[in-house]
Amino acid sequence: MAWDVNEEKFIRKRPTPSPKMDVKLSLLTESHKQFGIFCNRKVPDKKFTAVADTGCQTTTAGIDLLKALRIPKRFLIPTSHLIVGITDSHLDIMGALMMDIRYRGKTTKQMVYISSNSKGLYLSEDALKDLCLVSKEFPNQSSSFIGSATTAPKEDEIEENECDCECLPRSPPPGQPTKLPFPATEENKPKLKAWLIDHFSSSVFNTCTNQPLKEMTCPPMKIMFKENYTPYCVHKPIQVPHHWKYKVKSDLDQDVRLGIIEPVPPGTPTVWCARMVVTSKKNGKPRRTVDLQELKKQLSNSLYPDPIQHCFRDTQEHVENCIGCLEWVSFAFTG
Repeated sequence: MAWDVNEEKFIRKRPTPSPKMDVKLSLLTESHKQFGIFCNRKVPDKKFTAVADTGCQTTTAGIDLLKALRIPKRFLIPTSHLIVGITDSHLDIMGALMMDIRYRGKTTKQMVYISSNSKGLYLSEDALKDLCLVSKEFPNQSSSFIGSATTAPKEDEIEENECDCECLPRSPPPGQPTKLPFPATEENKPKLKAWLIDHFSSSVFNTCTNQPLKEMTCPPMKIMFKENYTPYCVHKPIQVPHHWKYKVKSDLDQDVRLGIIEPVPPGTPTVWCARMVVTSKKNGKPRRTVDLQELKKQLSNSLYPDPIQHCFRDTQEHVENCIGCLEWVSFAFTG
């Protein structure tokens, strides 16, 4: 039951969901060294949904956080800290991580206790104060903080704050490996997997959305038009549902940062322009597509778009001697 101001009585009402927000997490490897734990590989930054809980005295998380960040259990700092829940139930603390937590331009450094019998990430009262989500005098709120807290940040300010990048610098794809680092046996599967992730960590597995993508090592794709083709250009923009506008715009800006698309300078004559079509994904988020039907009508397609399209032999001896297959294998490793 909850009190209804209009009817001035208690009415049936579901509890308000826990306040959640998406934060950016990164592992403080230098802080781990102070406890004799050396993280021998780069742990990429990761977005994670956190619960703002002013009743938490310490920042805690479940084992699902380790899986999301791909952090091995050996990176945990041993601790004898005891955490008791609201029902006097004890959390099974496996260890702790020194984490950097960022939200809308604010940062807090927290010792995150990992529990095997809980899920999610719960930000403590101190963490929320560092992120300016509650006042330093909480629960005695000051009037100045209440006024600033009720003012929603502008979208361009949010976008600017999210562009702070501390990811691994993106590098071109490495050359084709000449041999395997370990024998291809069942026992060496974990070693080979770790080697692949480390070898391609700055190229293929680099998911940074702020650094331009590197060009692929294969020849550029050629678009061949028919003779006397007719250009097609759309001048009327499509309508995007209001609740998708910010997401669609931020995704377009992300593609510009990645170097996938680039803005057309003002005053540039436009000859070709295909229509962007925005549809819904299963989760309700927008999916951006391009209607290339008119462009396809003006193309003269090749029967063999790649060097091994016409090659159906897959014997080991053939693959080792076929130039097209070798180029394809090299593309698979580097592209």
